[in-house]
Amino acid sequence: MGSRLRWRIGAGLVALVALAFVVNVALDIASRRRLGVTRVIAVDPLELPTDADSIAWGRHLAKSVLACGHCHGDDLGGGEVIDGPPGKVYAPNITSGAGSVTTSFSTSDWVRVIRHGVKNDGAGALIMPSKDYVNLSERDLACLIAYVGQARAVNRATQGIELSPLGRFLVVIGQLPIEAEAIDHTTPLPASPDRESAVAYGAYLVSVSCEGCHKRDLTGGSMRGLPPGIPNPADITRTALSGWSEADFARAIGTGQRPDGVMLNAFMPYRSFATMTPAEVAAIWAYIQSR
Repeated sequence: MGSRLRWRIGAGLVALVALAFVVNVALDIASRRRLGVTRVIAVDPLELPTDADSIAWGRHLAKSVLACGHCHGDDLGGGEVIDGPPGKVYAPNITSGAGSVTTSFSTSDWVRVIRHGVKNDGAGALIMPSKDYVNLSERDLACLIAYVGQARAVNRATQGIELSPLGRFLVVIGQLPIEAEAIDHTTPLPASPDRESAVAYGAYLVSVSCEGCHKRDLTGGSMRGLPPGIPNPADITRTALSGWSEADFARAIGTGQRPDGVMLNAFMPYRSFATMTPAEVAAIWAYIQSR
């Protein structure tokens, strides 16, 4: 190999390394800028209940309907959300223990992060399903916050987010969702749903538990922020489930097993949904059938 050819190859490699460095720096700056956008969200006062029934209801919402433990861990002390090519993303410790990000939270801070996807420093929370939770009724939101505020303290340091160049690129192009960008922050707190009507209550449950993944029309499909190897959310419309019975649906919700025996991917939080009440599952089914 001639000296001129070796020089050209060496120069080309140096140029590629320099280009990669520049691209990585540019992605880092652009992603930090997007993640660092601050929002000032004014929220109405919310009175938290203190009675045992309300706390128990908040626990049920957190553990079953909203599947908070799917990301934050069963003890709410934080958990892994993504560990793959985009980097590492962890849900924080949200108990009152050491290492939690919520120890200084006011009620308004809780409302902002749950309903609006905005942390107490004004930055948007990454991969926080606030586009669903903005639909929580005033009573349910109050009960949820009241429960989490008195949940058993877990002393565990919150792990930071470590994005790879791919992860930073996904943030820049909007594929790792910052839900605060997509929420109408002027939406008032909804009234409590009519639990006497299965269809009405099912519509409410779907809006806070299902639409974020399966979309508002329940047709599923491509979803931002899915970890590598996770299938797109399924179509769960009445047409798509035409071969299912209500018992089939309840079994899938409770055990993760479809009528054909195939197990749902664990990204679907059926382990949390398994503790929904039969009335809640029946209401979701009734709403799907009514569409």
